Formats: sequence, C-alpha cells, structure tokens
Amino acid sequence: MTLEGETASGEIVEIEPLFDELEPGFFRWRYDRLQKSALSSFRESRSALRKAIAHNACYRSAQAGQPVVKVTLHRDRTWVLRPSKQLKEPRPKARRKVSELGSFKCP
Repeated sequence: MTLEGETASGEIVEIEPLFDELEPGFFRWRYDRLQKSALSSFRESRSALRKAIAHNACYRSAQAGQPVVKVTLHRDRTWVLRPSKQLKEPRPKARRKVSELGSFKCP
C-alpha cells in the first residue's frame, strides 16, 4: 500500500507507508499487524479501515511537519515469479498492477 497526500497548495507528496516495502522475491510466512491491516483494507467492505488508515496518515504527516488536506491510498501489487522463471535468461518482468483504493479528506 502506498500513500499519497495533497497539501493545501495542491502539491502532491509521498507519505511514509505503514510498513516497509519487501525486497524483490522476498516471502514472509507471518504477517505483522500493520501489514495485516493493510491487506485487510483491500476488501471492498472495509471502507472504515481505509478511512482510519488515511486519518492516521494525515496525523503522521502533520507530525512530520508537512500537513496535508487529502490522502489517496493506492494498492501496488507485484507478483513474485516462479523459481523456474527466475532462473531463465533473460529474466522476464514480474507482473505489476497499481489501483486506487480511494481518497479521503483530513479532519
């Protein structure tokens, strides 16, 4: 999940994500709480969770000294290649899809 904020002047800024991006090809057996809440927010029925994540991003950006008036959440998916495809030369590109989850105004 990536977070993008809009300042009062209309400038688009990147907001620190909930959890660090995983290295390419990295697989984690267990989730941490922030990753689990981000993955849960991708379901359509979890609009309240997405709104809470956006409000938290508003608060964190204000604490960092860069207040925003609107936060946009994006789902950035990159599929991991199978081991047989990873070993091929030339290595094929992994499939990637970015979709918008919604925009929320800061309180």
